[in-house]
Amino acid sequence: MDSGSNLANDIIASDRQHVWHHLTQHSVFETADTPVFVRGEGLHVWDADGREYIDAVAGGM
Repeated sequence: MDSGSNLANDIIASDRQHVWHHLTQHSVFETADTPVFVRGEGLHVWDADGREYIDAVAGGM
């Protein structure tokens, strides 16, 4: 496992222990990891596993 994966795993573990996600059903995170976003460009963000998402949350702020 590379250091980037170790860092992502550390962030996920810390997130589970310390973060309350506003307007999110937390039971989802009992069986799945929270995404760790590592890059953003325009409306798109990418997680530590390389999956691309559309950021539809921050646009209205």
